[in-house]
Amino acid sequence: MTRSDPFDAAGFAREGWRDISVAFAASTPPWPGDTPFSCGWAWAMADGASVNVSKWETSPHVGTHADAPLHVLRDGAGADALPIGPFVGTARVADVRHLQGAISLEALKEAGWKSGTARLLLRTGQSTATGRFPAAWPALAPETAAALVADGLQLLAVDCPSVDDRDAKDLAVHHRLF
Repeated sequence: MTRSDPFDAAGFAREGWRDISVAFAASTPPWPGDTPFSCGWAWAMADGASVNVSKWETSPHVGTHADAPLHVLRDGAGADALPIGPFVGTARVADVRHLQGAISLEALKEAGWKSGTARLLLRTGQSTATGRFPAAWPALAPETAAALVADGLQLLAVDCPSVDDRDAKDLAVHHRLF
C-alpha cells in the first residue's frame, strides 16, 4: 500500500483495513479497581507557560491493548520485545456473540475459525466501547487456546476486556497463549 499520509484513516478503509480500536476516553471503563483514563495539562499557555504540554494517566489495560508475556509470567518478555509481524496482516473473525462461557474448538469452528489461521479476532459483543464494563463474556476454554497455538495461531484479539473469563484467577487462557 502506497500513500503520502500513512495515517489517513479513510485511505486505509478504502484499502480494506478496519480500525477496531477502543479509543481512550474518560468514559472508557477500566477493569474494576484499575486506573481509569484521564487527560489534562502539565503546562498550559493559558496559565503562563511557554508551551502547552498534555499529560495522561491510565492503566495499559484500558481500551485496546496487547498483553505481553510479562503480564502473567514473572520472567516473561515485555511489550517492547513483542515482534510487530503478528499485529499486521489479514485476520479471520469468528462471531461468538451467541455463545456463553468456555468456547470449545468445535464451537469456534462453527463460528468461523479454520485450521491454519494465524490471526484470529473473536467478536463477543461485550466491548467496553459501549461505555460499560461487561458482567461476562464468552472466552476460549484453556484447551482450545492450546489447540490454536499448536495449530500456528500468532495473534488472538478479542473485543471484550480479557481472553480469560472475568472471574478467572489462574488466567489459564493467557498462559496457554504465551
